[in-house]
Amino acid sequence: MSRERTRDRSKLAPSIRKAHREVLAGFAASVVHGVVLVVAALWLVVNDPGATVLLGLVIAGAILIPLLGRMAYHGNPFAGFLLLVVVVAPMIGVLLADWPPILPFAGLVFLPFYWQTARGATNLRGRRRSR
Repeated sequence: MSRERTRDRSKLAPSIRKAHREVLAGFAASVVHGVVLVVAALWLVVNDPGATVLLGLVIAGAILIPLLGRMAYHGNPFAGFLLLVVVVAPMIGVLLADWPPILPFAGLVFLPFYWQTARGATNLRGRRRSR
């Protein structure tokens, strides 16, 4: 026997509604970030066929980032934190490897969304399953 759940979000507490908006914005940003990385991978294939390591990292990021966004949307605060790391870590790697910095620094556009996602996922932790 299952309990009936209310699917109407207007009946949720304001703090939970705010957390839902934050993680939804982060999930949407992670999907857009994945698409941008796919376009960057195509650009790398056309312009620099020798950059296989960078191409592999870009393709892995294009797959991993939307998955992390979905996990954060379901209330996983560690996934929200990993999204922040995914934006900051490539900048450090590019600076150390002397690669062109345009791609990782373009990821800074998504940093505010991922910060909100980490906060929202932390606020949702345990609350989704408690209803």
